[in-house]
Amino acid sequence: MGIDLGDMYRAARLRVGELAGNSAADHAVPATPAWDVHDVVAHLAGVMSDVVSGNMQGAATAPWTAAQVERGRGKSVAEVIDEWAAGAPGFESFLSSPAGSKVGSAVVDSRSPTSNCSAAVSDAAPATRSPRSVGQPTPLRISTPSSCSVPPITP
Repeated sequence: MGIDLGDMYRAARLRVGELAGNSAADHAVPATPAWDVHDVVAHLAGVMSDVVSGNMQGAATAPWTAAQVERGRGKSVAEVIDEWAAGAPGFESFLSSPAGSKVGSAVVDSRSPTSNCSAAVSDAAPATRSPRSVGQPTPLRISTPSSCSVPPITP
């Protein structure tokens, strides 16, 4: 029996949702010091939304990522999580399909912030972070060993 990427993605999405309550929205995230928890959640929800809608022009670039974070501005973390949850079942079903095995980096991208959100919300108070570059937050970069059998998402 193989690994079910849809189940892995769903587990990571639900865990991020548990960790990233509105009270933690402004906590810095260790892996992305220019971002807070809200920005990471907006990015994760935005990637799923962009993939589902076919908005792959410029995928994995700073402008593409910045647009995802910007779309989340003005919404609470709970609202972004609700939007992510509403669109996720179809995406998760796709990840569980044979074709979904080719886009495993979506699962890697969702699981790494889970641990970083956990570290961010474990602090008693919001952490200080580097000043945010307006419109250009630092995108989350995931590196995998060349021997990794999960190919990256390709536009």
